Amino acid sequence: MESDSSVFEYATRLPNELFRENREKFIKSFRETVPSHQKALLVFKGKDELPIDSTDIDYEIKQESFFYYLFGVQEPGCSAVIDIENQKTYLFFPKLDDIYKLWMKVPSQKEIEELYPDFEHKFLEELEQWVQEFNPSKVYINKGVNSDSGLTTTIPQFKWLDDLTVDDSTMHDILAECRVVKSQLEVKMLELANDITSESHIWTMQQCKPGVRESYLASKFKAFGQEKYNCKILPYFNICACGPNPSTLHYHVNDDILPEVGMCLMDMGHSVHCYGADVTVCYPCNGKFTEKQRQIYDLVMKASRVVMKALRPGVSWVDMHLLAERVNLEGLKELGIVKGDIDEMLEARVGFIFQPHGLGHLIGLDTHDVGGYLPSDPPRSDKWGIKNLRTSRVMEENMVVTVEPGCYFIPSIIKERAVDIGIDIDKYIDVEKAMEYRQEVAGVRIEDGVVITADGCRNLTKVPRSVEQVEACMKGENWKDLPDFKL
Repeated sequence: MESDSSVFEYATRLPNELFRENREKFIKSFRETVPSHQKALLVFKGKDELPIDSTDIDYEIKQESFFYYLFGVQEPGCSAVIDIENQKTYLFFPKLDDIYKLWMKVPSQKEIEELYPDFEHKFLEELEQWVQEFNPSKVYINKGVNSDSGLTTTIPQFKWLDDLTVDDSTMHDILAECRVVKSQLEVKMLELANDITSESHIWTMQQCKPGVRESYLASKFKAFGQEKYNCKILPYFNICACGPNPSTLHYHVNDDILPEVGMCLMDMGHSVHCYGADVTVCYPCNGKFTEKQRQIYDLVMKASRVVMKALRPGVSWVDMHLLAERVNLEGLKELGIVKGDIDEMLEARVGFIFQPHGLGHLIGLDTHDVGGYLPSDPPRSDKWGIKNLRTSRVMEENMVVTVEPGCYFIPSIIKERAVDIGIDIDKYIDVEKAMEYRQEVAGVRIEDGVVITADGCRNLTKVPRSVEQVEACMKGENWKDLPDFKL
């Protein structure tokens, strides 16, 4: 992989410059949006250790994303305060007695100052008194609801906040908007994550064969990134689906045995200190595409490449989703699976029946990154399929998104949900023909991470994509000299 040296450079921590740029961007935006901020404080809470149920064993910690975006602090139990008037940042670190050194690595005050030189450092136990002495005119906290999960952000729960004037409605949208468009350093981290993820996928493809378990491939992928590049925490729970399982969009069981004839859908990623990749590859379990598998695979690849060709600043993500649906329906019509006028089918939402998920999503510190539906953005559609989009935004330079069209043959969707939506099945869908494909292709999804450039987009993902490349790669042959997928 071309980026080996860069990956090792960032194996332990990311540069403070990255977080300094993030912080300066946010402070500038906050001061412009909230001009009256004299003696105001912005208070942030990082992730605490999280016990597994009632035990004294903790989950692996991924730092809270907003906190990490601004401060780059990996350690749990920290808080931070920004004096917005003077643009000064204070890090409050828990003070641990020496006895803790028996069980864990405890950084000294000097080590903390060396790790985070941009801040004034204090102990967490001093926070309440320090704020009281500062006597802020107002305290802002980052409270907001994630538009994907419906869950509320992590907010400070300090009792002493009850005695202060607290604003919990202003900061979130400003900070979320800052995270949508990436800095050049952030794009570099996301590219590194895609490099590692791509190499891990290639390795995993070469371990694939009928008779192994899905979890075997999942473990190969995770171990490759961790052993070679120190990628310890996956950005999301990996999906390793074979046979009929690719038709379950968020299949997390990873328990079945790979059949002789069937497709693997591998939706897996690695992260470089929270900046993650989300890549999906599909390939036949036995390493050789059948005719039906190739037809659907090439159809989805065409949708992917047509969208990438059209992506650029100023285009609507909703329009890109509908473009992918159009390509799908045109291909399915050629195969005799759907029939009728393409525009009519798009309006009737037949595209949803074969691609029930959204085209893709913003990606960054979170796999489904924030900013999808902020108040200033176009609202979520109420139409089937389109309402599943994780954003309706217009694309901007240096946004990073996934492009992940798919084509699935899901009996309950084709036979039942279509009726619920009001689709005339007899008019538009040859159900018997669709079920013939179901036997060999439960579902195909192709997912790449792309950065929006000034005049188009750049694909950050580097895996074999043409049928010829995939088959060669699975045999351990040199696939890079073979032609890529062409429109």
